[in-house]
Amino acid sequence: MPHESREHERKALLELEGDSSFFIESDDALYPFNRVNNVSVSGAGIVLPAPLPPATPVVLGLNQDDWRIRVQGTVVWCDSLPGEVADNDDGRYRLGVRFNHRDIKNSSMLFLALREFIDPFGEA
Repeated sequence: MPHESREHERKALLELEGDSSFFIESDDALYPFNRVNNVSVSGAGIVLPAPLPPATPVVLGLNQDDWRIRVQGTVVWCDSLPGEVADNDDGRYRLGVRFNHRDIKNSSMLFLALREFIDPFGEA
């Protein structure tokens, strides 16, 4: 996986619970996904069933309970994950998405919405 310069440290997510619905929207196509490897207010690492080339503008969305968050971003890298197969036999791809710095309000809201999956508050 290529390393990119990160503005903020990315935090790994714990197992997501409940009815979380993630998607990437690009060129009028919608790619639902449920695997988020890491997230910060400036970007996220995700796994999709389809590849998106670097420099592709995207909108990362989250529908969870009362949260309806949309964050504008750009794909900065995309790697195939060998040996993994999606439910529909498509290959799986790991992507890095850098959020648009002008969309800080929405990227901050996404980070806050996922906060409970980053740190297990009160758990020892």
